[in-house]
Amino acid sequence: QSLTSVAVVKSHSQKHRSLFLPGHQVSINDLEMSDLLNQPLEMLSKDDFTKLKDYLREHAQQFRTRLDRYLRTTAHHRIDFPLTCQKACATDGIPIRLEKVKPKKQKTSLVMFLDVSGSCHNASAMMLQFMGCMVEVFGGGCHCFAFVDHLYDVTDAFINQEEISSILSCIPTKGVYSNYELPLRQFCDESLSLITKDTIVIFIGDMRNNQNPTGEEMMKSICRKAKNAYMINTEEERYWNTGDSIV
Repeated sequence: QSLTSVAVVKSHSQKHRSLFLPGHQVSINDLEMSDLLNQPLEMLSKDDFTKLKDYLREHAQQFRTRLDRYLRTTAHHRIDFPLTCQKACATDGIPIRLEKVKPKKQKTSLVMFLDVSGSCHNASAMMLQFMGCMVEVFGGGCHCFAFVDHLYDVTDAFINQEEISSILSCIPTKGVYSNYELPLRQFCDESLSLITKDTIVIFIGDMRNNQNPTGEEMMKSICRKAKNAYMINTEEERYWNTGDSIV
C-alpha cells in the first residue's frame, strides 16, 4: 500500500514493434523502415533496396492473408435468412438448420502499366518487384505491362518467377524515349477487354513524355471503364508539371 505507481505518458512510441519475415527471427524495425521509405530512390544503397524488397514481399503476403481470411469469415458467419425460412417450411416453420451465405468469388482484377524508360531507371527494378508481389496476391487476375514507346506484356515473366534483371533486359530502352500515347493506344486497340467494372488500374512512371502527344483520351477511356484508377508517380512532387511532365 505504500508503493505508488507513476504513469509515464509519451507523445509517440520511441521504438515500434518489429516486423517478422519468413525464415528470419527479427526483421526491419518499423521506425527504421519509415525513414527508408521517405528517401529518394536514387539515394538508396544496394542493402536498402534489399530491405525494401523484403518489405514489399512481406506486406503483400500479409494483405493476401487478410483478404483470404476476410472472404472466409464473412461467408461463414452470415446467415441467409430467406433460405433459412424457406428450408424451415419442411419442418413446420422451425428452423432446424441455419443456412449460411455462400462465399462470393473474388472478382477484382488488377491491370498495371510501368514506364521503364531511362528517366525511371532508379525506380524500374523496385516497381517491377511491386508488380511481382501483386501478381502473387491477385493470382490469375493480374496483368502487368511495361513500356517505353511500345507496350510489352510481362505477366508471364512474373508467373514463371523470372529475375527482374532478365525482364528489364528484354525491353529495349537504349535509343528510345518515353511516349505514353503509343503504348496506351496499343492497349486500347489490343487489350481493352481486360478492363471491366471490377478492374483496378495502376499507372506507374514519372509522366515525362518528351513533348509527344499525351494519350490523355486513351487514359480516360481506360479509367472510365475501370472500377478505380491510380497513378504512382516515381518522381519527387516538386518536379511535377515542369519541363515535359504531363501530370
